[in-house]
Amino acid sequence: MDKIKTFVVEDEPMVREEMIWHVTHHPLLEFLGSSGTVKEATKQIAKLQPDLVLFDIQLSDGTSFEILNQLPQLDFKFIFITAFEQHTIKAIRYGAFDYLLKPVNDEEFASAVERLKEKTLIDSNERLALTNRVYQKKKLTLEDMISISSVDFIQMVGLKDIIFCESDSSYTKIHLQNNTMIIASKTLKFYEEVLPSEYFLRCHQSFLVNKFHIDKYLKTGYILLKNGKNISVSVRRKEYVLNSLSGL
Repeated sequence: MDKIKTFVVEDEPMVREEMIWHVTHHPLLEFLGSSGTVKEATKQIAKLQPDLVLFDIQLSDGTSFEILNQLPQLDFKFIFITAFEQHTIKAIRYGAFDYLLKPVNDEEFASAVERLKEKTLIDSNERLALTNRVYQKKKLTLEDMISISSVDFIQMVGLKDIIFCESDSSYTKIHLQNNTMIIASKTLKFYEEVLPSEYFLRCHQSFLVNKFHIDKYLKTGYILLKNGKNISVSVRRKEYVLNSLSGL
């Protein structure tokens, strides 16, 4: 089996050495080179044509988004490496890209490489543009979109088109306005963290509802959606739900 040719983009010398160590000690990866600046990384990636690039987002002379936007085509896979910062993580998740938190440990790195086998290059440019917008904007609205990963595909979906999300063990059923449903390969907890709480309400252990698709709250303990669907409200979340809806 051919090894995955890997390039590292990281401007912190110690972290860059750490990532190079991870690459050189992984049996599936072949280290091609590294860079710490937007200008040099763009040049080297175009020249070396790696299969995989590990990107630190914030570099000394710009961001990795600038590198990706300057390349003529994104015919490689990439993983973002970042220090924990909630908005940055949310932006990456919106685009359905993989990421690792600094400091990266062996197990997390190995898991990320394993997940590469399941990923495709489908819609990389559109997903990247979405990630960049969310990263830059800091404020999300119902006009924004999200990339949803299922077992078989990645789909771009507008937030306003999501009616509600339903837990299904380690998966989530995402119900849309056009009467279709996506079975996403992430938990409901994942979508509760990613989707903006201004618009999405966790009313039950199994349900996350778009507030703007709510018709009324029924005193029997249900939310009635505009499409006629009844969604249960758990007893312990009743006060939270009522307070959230009273502000609409």
